Amino acid sequence: MTQMLAELDDISWTEVDRSAFEELAQLFDDVARAATLGSAAMQMISGEVRQ
Repeated sequence: MTQMLAELDDISWTEVDRSAFEELAQLFDDVARAATLGSAAMQMISGEVRQ
């Protein structure tokens, strides 16, 4: 995941291979899922419960 994030600097809106943007969308979806799970885990460890 971090390797793909590092490639963001190499892509511009003029990218010829438009599939690169679909890959980036999937990457951002993966990051969002990981962040949600990480947040839930940290809340559980801290004893905090959010709705």
